[in-house]
Amino acid sequence: MLEEIAQFEQAEFAELPGAARVEIAKAKKLDPLAADGPAAILHGEIRQLTQENAKLKLQLEELEKKANTNATEKSDLSDTLTQTKDALQKASTSAKTADSDLDALQREVATAQAELAKLKTTSSGADLTSAKDTEEKLKKTLHDLLALRAELTTAKEDLEKKFNSTAAYNNMKKMLTTKNDQIKELRAKLAKYEGDAES
Repeated sequence: MLEEIAQFEQAEFAELPGAARVEIAKAKKLDPLAADGPAAILHGEIRQLTQENAKLKLQLEELEKKANTNATEKSDLSDTLTQTKDALQKASTSAKTADSDLDALQREVATAQAELAKLKTTSSGADLTSAKDTEEKLKKTLHDLLALRAELTTAKEDLEKKFNSTAAYNNMKKMLTTKNDQIKELRAKLAKYEGDAES
């Protein structure tokens, strides 16, 4: 078979014009492979693949460390977020309690004013002392009402401050979203490298 190929090449070479034959003759012929040539090439490829595999393993370990770090940070941020929500809920509950106390005092003041008006219309000596007592109670109740209103205003301001400071809550939410996205990307890269390693 080799002889047939040699004859074919000679026949083709003979058909070429003179200038083309000279160019082909000048062309550098390939050096034959040494006896250990293919083995040396394979060993070189194996070494290169081993080095590349080691690099990929290092990258995989780094990605796993980053994923673990991000998961820990996510857990910490979730805990902080939960604590912030709890504090906000407590502040809201205290404001609602102050509102109900304020309503009760307003009803008490209205009742006392009605009694005072009733006593003034039916005024007798004993009724006047009773009216004065009622008026003093009314003043005391009004004072308590004003104090409670001030307390309610303070509680509402505190609640508003906490709401205004929920920029921290919003920042935490943004950070959690960012970390979740990073974890997803790292998991995708990790899956890619694990898939490549298994292949």
